Amino acid sequence: MTLYAGGTLVVPEWDGGSWVNAVGRYLAEHGCDVVTLPPSVYARLNDEARKAIGTVVFAGEALTEVEFRAAARFSRVLNAYGPTEGTVCFSVAEPNRFTTSVGRPIDGYAARVHDRERNVYAPAGRGELVIVGDGVALGYEGAERADGPFTTVEGSPAYHTGDEVELRDGEVFYLGRLDDQVKRLGHRIALTGLEGRLSRLFGSRVAVLEQDGSLVLAHTATGRPSRS
Repeated sequence: MTLYAGGTLVVPEWDGGSWVNAVGRYLAEHGCDVVTLPPSVYARLNDEARKAIGTVVFAGEALTEVEFRAAARFSRVLNAYGPTEGTVCFSVAEPNRFTTSVGRPIDGYAARVHDRERNVYAPAGRGELVIVGDGVALGYEGAERADGPFTTVEGSPAYHTGDEVELRDGEVFYLGRLDDQVKRLGHRIALTGLEGRLSRLFGSRVAVLEQDGSLVLAHTATGRPSRS
């Protein structure tokens, strides 16, 4: 997007410390016309960095009212949605007040909600968001497509996102996940997959859950601290 628009893409220099701090320092010192950040990363910026942003595009996580209000004090705010499987961007909203809307699909895409019980793809209603369009990936490298999240709807590639939404008059309102996946600094984490990895590492039963924005690990291993 940056290069197509004739802009300059900036990659802040990393000094070996926190990459979030490196981004914040660069913004405070040099400013930026447009920056795309997960809300949890924006929350870690100080006001000097926030004041230097012309337009902030939130993506990668659900936007909260706290981050929306903080950003709206200084910048133009866009709320974007788009999993990697949809070639990154699917829809964009420019709210003038806080809302769970992630906007309407951009050109070349369509939104459908999937009713699992009836196996129907509807243009309105509540259910799992399925993104449809030629920009949708055909599958994962090396993985079988059968019974996966990729399918075909109305003759076009489609992807089951796992996100529960309400689709009203073509506008997508995000409600939450239909599985145990959570987001941390914009990265996807499947808690059951994480539990499996940690269980093998600890050699014991492990459970991971999210509580008040933090990940909590419970295990039955002996000889390890109860808190870390």
